[in-house]
Amino acid sequence: MIKDCKAKRISMKKPNSRLDLRGAISPLSLLKATKALGDLGAGQRLEILSTDDRTQKELSEILNPEQFRTVEVQKRKTYCRIVLEKAPTRGQSSRQERERGQESPKRATSTQGKGETGQTGPTRHKGSS
Repeated sequence: MIKDCKAKRISMKKPNSRLDLRGAISPLSLLKATKALGDLGAGQRLEILSTDDRTQKELSEILNPEQFRTVEVQKRKTYCRIVLEKAPTRGQSSRQERERGQESPKRATSTQGKGETGQTGPTRHKGSS
């Protein structure tokens, strides 16, 4: 019986791929899940079906939250459905924001320690040697 899976729904976007781990033991299911997640492209989703109630907890312990996020968890009668999404890469995230008309903040360029010409090194003024 699956106890730890709680219903959590964030989005209705369909997963790009499915991994059916029903009946697989925990170490094998984690190995297959991490392999499948590694094959995802940025922004893509993986649906995992598992009868092992430890799968969700163990995945959340081993996955980097900056690279993957849990989108949905559903408890069914005999298994748990987990949908994970791979985070967009840095460049892709900025590009997507620009496409939506939301420019990402530009980096401030520092001139501290630079001379009048913008080059580093000692600043020489006219008349000094």
